[in-house]
Amino acid sequence: MPHAADSDDPTLTATPVAVREARSLANEATLSQLTSMVSRDSAADISEVLKREATAYPRLVDELAVAFNSSPIDETHNKDPQPSVATGLLDLPVDGSVKVSHSLSGSVLGLLHATAECDEVFSHIPKEMAAAFNQLIRGREILFQFHDTFVIELGPSHVVKVAQSLDPDHIDNTQYVATHVPELPIPHCLGVLRSDQRTHLFMSRATGTTLESVWPDLSATQKTSVQEQLNSLFRHLRTPTAEDSGSGVRLGSFTSGSCKDVRRTQRISSAPLRTEAEFNDFLFQHPKKTVTPWVKMLRSSMKDDHRIVMTHGDLHPRNIMVTLEDSQAIPVQGEVMHAEHEVVRVSAIIDWEAAGWYPESWEFVKAVSMIDPRGPLSDWIDFLPTDAIGYFPMEFSIDRLLDQWLG
Repeated sequence: MPHAADSDDPTLTATPVAVREARSLANEATLSQLTSMVSRDSAADISEVLKREATAYPRLVDELAVAFNSSPIDETHNKDPQPSVATGLLDLPVDGSVKVSHSLSGSVLGLLHATAECDEVFSHIPKEMAAAFNQLIRGREILFQFHDTFVIELGPSHVVKVAQSLDPDHIDNTQYVATHVPELPIPHCLGVLRSDQRTHLFMSRATGTTLESVWPDLSATQKTSVQEQLNSLFRHLRTPTAEDSGSGVRLGSFTSGSCKDVRRTQRISSAPLRTEAEFNDFLFQHPKKTVTPWVKMLRSSMKDDHRIVMTHGDLHPRNIMVTLEDSQAIPVQGEVMHAEHEVVRVSAIIDWEAAGWYPESWEFVKAVSMIDPRGPLSDWIDFLPTDAIGYFPMEFSIDRLLDQWLG
């Protein structure tokens, strides 16, 4: 009879074919790494790699055997967030079917033990690279999970965002902002892999923690400091004009031109919108709602002449990364040392899916509308970077009425 612990070992049920295929891929991955090192330096010391592989190789074979032998992934696991990636949960298929929709950076290729030159373009990643990725993420910390979307740490400089359905605007908007507003601290796209099951977006890792997680514990002085930093960053964001987009005034995402309105559900315009009037008309469209005289009155009260500016579209503390740093003790009269509060520094603005060219009031409206006025972020409105994004209480009030009508 097997031991009780052994009965839970999934590798015991792997078929001989699965084990053989697993060894084949593990051999390819190991050999690729060694070949890469020796090709760069024929006299390279590979002793450390061999020591590491002595432990890693059997584990990789076991995990690949489970992947080949397992049944389709049960997505109900996503309902119970785990602190680390479970075996097989977010793996890439190892059958050579994974497509490269955005070229992988040299640093990501290095993580995957790629032997190809960094500027080589793959249409599909080799099987051994998929195997290397699956080995890389096992046991890694899940930094964020929301429904079927995961952000997983891959070390101090990289993360991978894994989702069943990833909005292409997330990638395109991020790249657009990085190009046109390089002063902004944002995660950079380092490559995208797509399979039938999921999209894997590699990004540079934003340091720190979310502003949302520390906001209730910050002092008014610290919150004011965050506000001033955001004012500076959003002035940079609003420096380019709509004409800089190359297509004149066109509302919506920077590349696709799709206008979005994210509430309980997301609505996307079915046609390009080139004026704020067209955008406002889009906001009042709903296939299951009747436009009553009351609704027409509400629409008529909306302004159609705001400036069109670059907009993040979801300025919520969960999308602002900050670091907390101990300030230097400062001398005061009488040589008494006084320690200031921790310094809060904005390290990154993340999640650009809803970004694009929008009326200048849109940033304020969306920044306020997602906040529970009775929750821990209730004073967020007092510290919004209104010097940069403006203050639009009337537009917000109308949007609240619109939100009630939309249901």
